[in-house]
Amino acid sequence: MRRESGDARIAWIDELRFTAFCAVALLHVSWIESVRLGPHDLIGFATRFAVPAFFMISGFMIERKGRPAGRVIAGTFRRLFPLFLFWEAVYVLVDIAAGGAFHPLPEATAK
Repeated sequence: MRRESGDARIAWIDELRFTAFCAVALLHVSWIESVRLGPHDLIGFATRFAVPAFFMISGFMIERKGRPAGRVIAGTFRRLFPLFLFWEAVYVLVDIAAGGAFHPLPEATAK
């Protein structure tokens, strides 16, 4: 993470970011089948605050820096979109190599 010199860290923002990060990680690694009021539903319920928290923190930090939001969003897009495309290509190639096992076509599952 880049910081200009003189930027003071805000402890509660860092703590919220860490908590939200842990919540997102927990949501992504909880592989338990979703059963009504089962453990996965409780994990999902308890962690749904994380993504909105990241958006609010981002907006707060953009406003705090005084940079135009459009420039920040464009810069972030230019930085992250190539990584997104790379990993999408990796996932597609792995799925093809696995014979479509990760995303079977509907007619293949109907047999």
